[in-house]
Amino acid sequence: MVRPCDRLRSALVLVGLLFAVALLSLCWLPGTLVQHFEQQQSAYDAAHSHRVTATTTAASIPAGSQPFAGSGGFDTTVTWTYPAGQTHRILLATPRAQVRGDTIQVWVNDSGEMVTPPRSHGAIQVDALWTDATSLLAEALLAAAAVAGVRGVLDRRAQRAWEREWERVEPRWTGRAGRSPA
Repeated sequence: MVRPCDRLRSALVLVGLLFAVALLSLCWLPGTLVQHFEQQQSAYDAAHSHRVTATTTAASIPAGSQPFAGSGGFDTTVTWTYPAGQTHRILLATPRAQVRGDTIQVWVNDSGEMVTPPRSHGAIQVDALWTDATSLLAEALLAAAAVAGVRGVLDRRAQRAWEREWERVEPRWTGRAGRSPA
């Protein structure tokens, strides 16, 4: 004999499994979207970024010698010309000391302003995989929380049903039914 709450619990297990399979089939979507967006952005950056040679104008100074510094490394003043005829000059953080006349490769945009290099294919893949992994984890936690929540409700309902049934059965079971109180 199966109680209604037992049938409901079995249905919950089935629905929970179907829900988990549905979520697993969708966990790839966020990573794919991240990969698509980052590839488009990287292609745009590659089309509008240029690697140029900058020349140091003076010897580097330790980064700690500047007020509010402390990143380590060295501060080096560099200059480059891009686009043609436009000279740019900035203070650049470098990992090691440079002397006047050294050259450093920097990335600039179409206006000649320094930018970060375009993202590599590998970095984009790592971001997509990380997004997929966190999406899968979040979806698994969501499914587990939903099943646990519904199961808790079903367990309380089953306990109340068991108590009602026991109130009916217990007097006959223990032989108290029909006895007069002492």
